[in-house]
Amino acid sequence: MPEPPPPTEGDDDDEPDAKRARAMRLEDMKILAMLARGCDVMEVFSPERVGKVCAEHCLTPGPALDLITGYDFTRAADKERAIKMIDDEQPELITLSPPCTEFCRLQSLNRHVHGQPYIDEHDELKRQAVKHVEFCIKLAKKQIRRGKWFLFEHPAYGDTWSEECMRQFLALPGVEWKIADQCQYGLTALGKDGVTRPARKPTRFVSNAWCVLEELMKRCPGEHEH
Repeated sequence: MPEPPPPTEGDDDDEPDAKRARAMRLEDMKILAMLARGCDVMEVFSPERVGKVCAEHCLTPGPALDLITGYDFTRAADKERAIKMIDDEQPELITLSPPCTEFCRLQSLNRHVHGQPYIDEHDELKRQAVKHVEFCIKLAKKQIRRGKWFLFEHPAYGDTWSEECMRQFLALPGVEWKIADQCQYGLTALGKDGVTRPARKPTRFVSNAWCVLEELMKRCPGEHEH
């Protein structure tokens, strides 16, 4: 059998333009495959944090839906826009981190100190904060229905957990929770003395993914100063 002729000057293998074209076609195919599959992780009520490390774990990040990325969840239109985005992207996991300030127990003490004007203002802010939690629960339930996962986080000892919407949600089959101290995951904070130290920040994580919760249950053994 005769040997094949050597490549000529016009062969694709020797043409930089042809190689670039093949590379572009391959990249286009990757993008189409990603769009068909959707994304692995989306963040709600958070700028991109988890998404920044997705590539290290061969995961595809989706959009981060937060006030600084153009989603004001006090507006019904932005809630609907977020729901459509999630329906389109079909993320495997949604992280949910609604504002927690109004659930801090110190707020209850402030009510007794600052009087009626503060109480009226705090009541309104608390109503809005509860609506944010209810919206997160709505998104979490959608994930459950479609056979996907969610991860909700809030301070471990805030008033969030006594809200009726949360009490009912935690009673659902398959919804579990764990508490972790974030100093065990590298969280630090700058103290009033200008020294950076580990920040304990006990946090309760709620999820329907037991394998995620197993990684979020480390407690501080008290071996360092906070």
